[in-house]
Amino acid sequence: MEIEFNNYFNKILREYLKYQETFVITLSNNRIILVPSVNSGLLNLIKTDVTLKTNLINQLRVVLNKYYPNQITDTYLSSHGSDIVINYSLKPKRVEILFTELYSVIFSYSTLEDIKTFEETKEFSHIVNDPKFWINLVNNRFSGYLRILGVVNDYKKFYYDMFGLDKIINSSHPRYPNKLLISLSVDYPKLMAHLIKNEQFQIGGTGRLEQILFILDDPELVDYIYDNTDNDIDYQDIYEDAFRHGTLGPRIFEYLFEKSGHSYNFDDLSEALFLASEADNEKLIKHIISRVPENIPKDDLYKFFSDVADGGINKMALDPLWNKYKHLFTPREIKDLNEGTVNQYYETGDDDLLNYFGEPKFPIDEDDE
Repeated sequence: MEIEFNNYFNKILREYLKYQETFVITLSNNRIILVPSVNSGLLNLIKTDVTLKTNLINQLRVVLNKYYPNQITDTYLSSHGSDIVINYSLKPKRVEILFTELYSVIFSYSTLEDIKTFEETKEFSHIVNDPKFWINLVNNRFSGYLRILGVVNDYKKFYYDMFGLDKIINSSHPRYPNKLLISLSVDYPKLMAHLIKNEQFQIGGTGRLEQILFILDDPELVDYIYDNTDNDIDYQDIYEDAFRHGTLGPRIFEYLFEKSGHSYNFDDLSEALFLASEADNEKLIKHIISRVPENIPKDDLYKFFSDVADGGINKMALDPLWNKYKHLFTPREIKDLNEGTVNQYYETGDDDLLNYFGEPKFPIDEDDE
């Protein structure tokens, strides 16, 4: 191969393109390095003529395919100083594929410590860095979980996560809520919902899995859990407690909201806004605001904003409503609302809503006094 490249660059292509230099050809690790005798005119041509560069790469691929039939996967040109570098990639040899598959089988039923030791061993880095190794491990050990989930983006992470999940499922005394279960509920909600419905987790009462249920945001799952508990269910208590976790989703909010006897009037929704604000649950705040009726009596709004002035709600919940309805209020009412935020500041030192409602931009009429 070295002789053929020497003939091509130092005779055939040199005569055709009329560059002055000759090249010393060196082969090294899927690279062919061309070291010029003087500043390279060919390198300048490659950098300035895209068509020439494309045609040259295609010609080089033809030559390389003679020596590596059906193995070339990529060919490209680069430079190092004045040297021209021909880079090419080869398909992995069958023996390497077999080694990856072999180690996948060997470690499919090993302990987590063995896997970590193998991964940290430098001489096996090419195997553990091969995505096929982790795909094979998952298929060999956790194919059941994989079938439920359908699609996995990161097989290595999935493998380690399922190791932890298996440990919890097989434990005789699982603890709830468990940080790993909560994390898995965020990453694999479909899988976790399936496992709960199929009684992979012991259900000891209505407090054990609530945080996970709220993350999964699946009302059918809530029905299943509460239908399979011996405890009397107080949905109002569950509804009020649900906000504490900060993970309550819109679907389960509506489920508990209705089960606990609430309706979609402004009084009940504004109470929910206060609870969601205390939990800093932005997603739920936006959902509750979307359910607020269009026509709200002014007296109800004024009471709501007066309660806000006494604290307990954040700007995330307040801004959409105040911006929409502030035009309904007289300068005197706005002034009174703002005084409420000042009083709250002096009582508690909380300045988050201090002067939120703003001073009236026009004089207060005597009729407003």
